[in-house]
Amino acid sequence: MSSVRTFIIPGGCAHLARMIDCLNVTVCGILVHEHLEVAQAHTAVPGLSGFESRLYTLRSLVQVGTAELEPDDCEAYDRCLREILNDARVHYLATRFSLDTAFNNAIVIEKIVLNSLVILRKTRPTRLISSSTPHSVEAWVFAKTCEHLGLPVYVLERTPINNRAWVYRGLDTQDVVRRSTSGPPPRLTAHSRDVVREQREAQPGAKDKHGFYVSRMDLSSIKGSDTNDWWSYRREFRTLFRGSLLGVPVRAFSVYMKNRLYRSYCDLAVRELPASPFIIFFMHYQPERSSLPEGLFHVQQWTALRLLSMTLPPGWLLLVREHPTTWLQPLDISVRTADLYAGIASLPNTKICSMDLDTFEIIDRCAAVATLTGSVGFQAILRNRPVIAFGLPAYKDHPASLRARSASELLHALRAISAGACIDAFSDEQLEKYLLWVEQNSVCADDSEGDWLEARLKNFALLYRELLSDGVDVELQRSSRA
Repeated sequence: MSSVRTFIIPGGCAHLARMIDCLNVTVCGILVHEHLEVAQAHTAVPGLSGFESRLYTLRSLVQVGTAELEPDDCEAYDRCLREILNDARVHYLATRFSLDTAFNNAIVIEKIVLNSLVILRKTRPTRLISSSTPHSVEAWVFAKTCEHLGLPVYVLERTPINNRAWVYRGLDTQDVVRRSTSGPPPRLTAHSRDVVREQREAQPGAKDKHGFYVSRMDLSSIKGSDTNDWWSYRREFRTLFRGSLLGVPVRAFSVYMKNRLYRSYCDLAVRELPASPFIIFFMHYQPERSSLPEGLFHVQQWTALRLLSMTLPPGWLLLVREHPTTWLQPLDISVRTADLYAGIASLPNTKICSMDLDTFEIIDRCAAVATLTGSVGFQAILRNRPVIAFGLPAYKDHPASLRARSASELLHALRAISAGACIDAFSDEQLEKYLLWVEQNSVCADDSEGDWLEARLKNFALLYRELLSDGVDVELQRSSRA
């Protein structure tokens, strides 16, 4: 009998149903990522016979349970709770899902810590595997509790090449798990070569065969992203009646605030790129996993902008551009204040960049791209521009992706950029070496799958099948940078 005991967070009921055939006796616990009673989850996922006592839901983590910690657990409880409450991201996550005060959210977080410890004591896992970086307060606290107890946490995520997925270890390091390789020297897949060719060779304003801007990689699934029609009363009117009638006033207020934001942005935006050297900061649509929690300390992007503004080399400028999805999707009024863009524009050496400028034009003219984790950083690398990454992007292991998780790291990155130290990282040989490393350490379940979400689910199912097969613990080595 294998000594491996795996606790999994496969996603919602629909995701769990897709991987029923992967489950075996080594799965000691399952956390369904939905706010359901456990009995409801059993009903929603046929075929879970034998896992009745091993199934939990998000509701299991926030209830006031009757189970008590044993005296020996009190030290672990105190240590985990203190560590988790000292991480600002847990408060952002709690506020995102409850819109309550910090005082009341602390009680919710404490319940999750306690219930996590009770569940972990009962199931006794040796590792946790999660589909995607946990980004609900319940799943995040559960995963962080595992790490604070010394349990390895493995996460399945997309690679910089969207049709592939890999496994990483560590919520705040994301060390790519290296797969064993054998056989003849590999060659890049046709899909990867096509992505490289399209992103490297396309001119600003170029469109693909479907009429979509090549420079708007990863946005094709967002309705309206194939035009420059950033504000549409018709689009906003349709959002008013998506959902219950009781929510119309709240959605109407959101549309009003979004219009104020958009007008403020347009009033401040510059339409010409500066002649002097500049860094372009591409903002994130929020709230999303890519910034919370993967943005690390800089979940609130204002802090990254302030730090950049303070540390720019003399004579350099900082341009800031909003994410297109902010205008194309409903606005969460809790993440953008009405005076945000005016505040950004008031920072020294900082300007707001027009939405109408093509992304490739901006990248090609800038000294570097800055972002938390945005895929635009991978585009910059493909177009021979270094990236300043404040968070944990999928392409963080490329030598032209420069970490900026502290002021000292940011200063080091800016000095390297101004000295031209990244030039050697942009050769065709270096790029192919990096992309081969990505492909060797990732999977693609279906090369022909065109829908990125379906491709993601197929890849995750394949990875679960490998990781749970026969209960064998895969050789999970920490990677070096590519």
